[in-house]
Amino acid sequence: MPRNFVLLLAEWKNRGLEAFRNVVFQDASALTQAYAKRRYLIDYIERKREVGKTLEESAAALDVALGTNTLTFRL
Repeated sequence: MPRNFVLLLAEWKNRGLEAFRNVVFQDASALTQAYAKRRYLIDYIERKREVGKTLEESAAALDVALGTNTLTFRL
């Protein structure tokens, strides 16, 4: 798991993870759980996004609010 929201968003975009959003996984493997955690946090960034701001700006603002904690703590 990336340490902050900005790195999470970069990983999400660079690896093309959005393409799997509508896939229904039939197992409870570690990979499935890792994807679900990332999807939850990406959705969180989108929910907290202010009008007129990019996802990157929203992720950076959430990182400031996160302080010295990691995303694992946020979950």
